[in-house]
Amino acid sequence: MARTPSIKASLHFDHEDSLTTILDPVQQAPYIVGVDEVGYGAWAGAIVVAAVWINRQLVSDEFLKELNDSKRLSSKKRLYLCQAFIQNQTWGSYALAYVPVKDVVQGLGLQHTLQAMVQAVQCLDGYLSGVLPQPLQGLNSGSWIYWREKGASTPFLHTIQGVVVDGRHGLPAKWVQKSCPGGDGQSYSVALASILAKVARDENMNELHQENPVYSWNKNKGYGTQAHQKSIAQYGLSQQHRPFYCKRAIAEGLSENVYPKGEMGI
Repeated sequence: MARTPSIKASLHFDHEDSLTTILDPVQQAPYIVGVDEVGYGAWAGAIVVAAVWINRQLVSDEFLKELNDSKRLSSKKRLYLCQAFIQNQTWGSYALAYVPVKDVVQGLGLQHTLQAMVQAVQCLDGYLSGVLPQPLQGLNSGSWIYWREKGASTPFLHTIQGVVVDGRHGLPAKWVQKSCPGGDGQSYSVALASILAKVARDENMNELHQENPVYSWNKNKGYGTQAHQKSIAQYGLSQQHRPFYCKRAIAEGLSENVYPKGEMGI
């Protein structure tokens, strides 16, 4: 898939700061996190979400200047930024959650994605409060939290006070929140969440490509390109495909993704 040409970002912490002003004024440097998803509109593969907290006192200014909406960065640049953030642990923390293909069903994709976002934020809360050990797998799918995992949705020490969410929808949780359509092109936290989720999902699609190379998931990442549609017509659907998405697109004669923007309801 051709990527969107890179455009210089104009990112900020304004959304995070707007939440800070309505929190307890006694609270010093509250934990405000950004959340985003990747893969919502794909025809195959999981939906991956990331929650990110950036330590504004210690993160590199040069690193922040490099951030942008993941769709506007090359795969090489996204990987570089992920590695830099993960290797410099004092810059912040993150958590990944996912909605597997079997749960991406007609009419429930949005609901399950929002619940996975809650899961990711709660998991990140566990990391920041020290209740959970930070995973060693990095962005590997072994570190992803399944949103329906028993006991994993238990709130921890409520270290996180606020959440900036990419898109129009709020999370089904009691944190102070701000929903921001196009937030991955505005907020540093949300932009980094989009990058981490994108790299994690792309790496997983590369692994799935080894199992089903006929669909070229290493190139299309599960999205509805013309080549992907032709492969489905020739070989049928795999267990990693989302039947409703694919059948709808093919029935309507669409040559590209049903949800081209890839954001939830935007």
